[in-house]
Amino acid sequence: MEPKLIPVVFVLFLITWSPMAIEGAELCDDNGDCTSPDECVGGACVPPVPDPDAYVTEAMTRWSSYIWAIQFPALLEPDPDVCCFDYTGDGVADDGFGLLLSAMAPLLGSDPVALVDSALANGELVKVLDWRELAGDLVAGDVQMSVFDGLWTDSTIHADRILGLGHVAFRRSSFGPFGALDQLNAGTVTSGLVEVTGNQFTLTLPGLFQGGDIVSVHLLDPRLEAPVSYGEPLRDACLGLCTVDEDRGPGYTPQIVRGGKLGGVITADEMLTHMDTFYRQCACASINSSMPVFEWEENTFTATFEISCTTNIGDPSLCDPGDPCSDLGLVCGLVGILGGTLDVDLDITGIMESWSVGLRLGFAGTSLDPMPELFADGFESGDGSAWSNGTIAFVTSTPYHSDTQISWISRIFCQSGNCPWVPPDQLHDGIDFVPVEDLAEFRSGCDGTVSAVDLYFNPGNGFYQGNVIIECSADPSGGLVYAFEPMSPDISVGNQQMSHLAVNVGDPVYSGQHIGSLVVTGPASHLHWGVTSEFTQVCPEPHLYPPVRADLLTLIQRDNPTWNMCH
Repeated sequence: MEPKLIPVVFVLFLITWSPMAIEGAELCDDNGDCTSPDECVGGACVPPVPDPDAYVTEAMTRWSSYIWAIQFPALLEPDPDVCCFDYTGDGVADDGFGLLLSAMAPLLGSDPVALVDSALANGELVKVLDWRELAGDLVAGDVQMSVFDGLWTDSTIHADRILGLGHVAFRRSSFGPFGALDQLNAGTVTSGLVEVTGNQFTLTLPGLFQGGDIVSVHLLDPRLEAPVSYGEPLRDACLGLCTVDEDRGPGYTPQIVRGGKLGGVITADEMLTHMDTFYRQCACASINSSMPVFEWEENTFTATFEISCTTNIGDPSLCDPGDPCSDLGLVCGLVGILGGTLDVDLDITGIMESWSVGLRLGFAGTSLDPMPELFADGFESGDGSAWSNGTIAFVTSTPYHSDTQISWISRIFCQSGNCPWVPPDQLHDGIDFVPVEDLAEFRSGCDGTVSAVDLYFNPGNGFYQGNVIIECSADPSGGLVYAFEPMSPDISVGNQQMSHLAVNVGDPVYSGQHIGSLVVTGPASHLHWGVTSEFTQVCPEPHLYPPVRADLLTLIQRDNPTWNMCH
């Protein structure tokens, strides 16, 4: 039976939409095809974007969509006609990762489909498509699209967002020097069918084992194909630029699938790194978190990709039976077979080292708002309301390399109005570390992306500081704040501090990576460190892995035995 498109139905909502196509950029294969300062990103020559906020202002004048549905065809009904693209050159659509998830489903600890559905519904996973070029009539023309992580800026429920009624903002961590880090700029639209490729497409997908965890991965060589239409106020069920669902007929299960097709390639190295990071934190098994749990390599002698556990697996039987760490012994017995499931030779060495991926997508229109700012006049004090917005532990390293480099902790997180200092109502929304000596080095506490680096004049104390914000991959709603505070009103000292920051906006960072050194001008100089949830600094403690929490609390109570981490 031939697929047929489902017609949209009427709804009674009124929204004003302003479609706008912009002049296309020159297509390219590498930077040599572009004229400086443009660079080749996602298949097109793209100019620098020095001001992300100005970019957003312009993006607000054109179409935006958001992904509200992600389906795994291999978990619903294995069917190469459903999804997606041929990555191995044999003429058959490939989905090696989906087939692996299907085979491993009983061992994952949670339903992968339910995990992703929940992340989409609760706002943990928000992907926004910025249609930088698209023919207004969808009949024929080039397509250029940027893909951003987003966050909801209103209280619209998931069901209404699917109708195109939501308001969203880009996350700053999605920006690089040339706009979005993820861009699909080589494509066309023909009679309502979008076909486009690019550099990468970052998504949150189920991890391997890890107790049903979800992880952020990069789909390389992404390909998107989607039948789309413009929904109009007072007439259509989906407002804005939306996918058109596919009805495969009553003989299929499910009968209805989402119209978009997204393919890509995930490297084993990236997925195994997530696994290794997760199991290193199994303190209950007495695992050494500084040593790897898994090791892997391309064996050129046998032309195979080999994966195994190291000797650093501790004793998983010491863990509670409900803890995923208790399954590490079973994982080690199975991890060796993962190499045989790899189906793509991305680096062309003759050894399969990656998985193909095939997904079905549904997206709907959305309204784009300006990006919120974290640093404002209330920085450092808070308002007494932000204790904790979540309990996901994503901080895997302390901000300091060793407690011997810290002279003392002068402030902890306190929003109670009964703080352990004078005056007790002087609130504080982070932890302040006073170093032993000048240019003390500090490090990232998570794997993630640098979303902000700036020189900031703090009106609360009249001093300049260098700010760094990191958005953490393990929890897209969470991040880390580093304020390097020399405590000087002299802007030249502020500029000196900026020269000692080691990261830039858009840089990927790993847990434990050096991000900057503190310029010390006197005994008040300190690093202010905070944990954020949805752009609000919250009590760090629920978000710290157990070894990090224990180490930090020991340091806090070294000089102040009665202090807790948060009051």
